[in-house]
Amino acid sequence: MSQDSLVSIVLITRSSLLPIRFGSYFIEPIVAGLSKGTNKPFIASTDVIGCINFAKDFVVCGTATDKLFGVAESLWEPDLVRSLVEVKLALLRH
Repeated sequence: MSQDSLVSIVLITRSSLLPIRFGSYFIEPIVAGLSKGTNKPFIASTDVIGCINFAKDFVVCGTATDKLFGVAESLWEPDLVRSLVEVKLALLRH
C-alpha cells in the first residue's frame, strides 16, 4: 500500500470510532503496514479520544502501556536484522 493509503486507513478508523468514544468500551487501534515499492514500515495509532500518533519506531496501546513501553524500549533498535530479533525473542522466552 502507498503511504497515502495507510494514512487514509488511520483517518477512516479515527473518524468511525470518534462518535462512540464515550461508549461502554474504549478502543485504541494500531495500523501497521509496508509502503508499496520501498517496503518501509508504517506504524500509527490513536488514543481513546482520537489523537493520532505517527511513529517511526513503535507504538503501544492498552491497559499495560507502561510495561509495554519498557519492553519495547529495551528490545527496539533501528535497522535490526532478523537474526538479532530471533536472539532477543529467545531471551524473552526464558
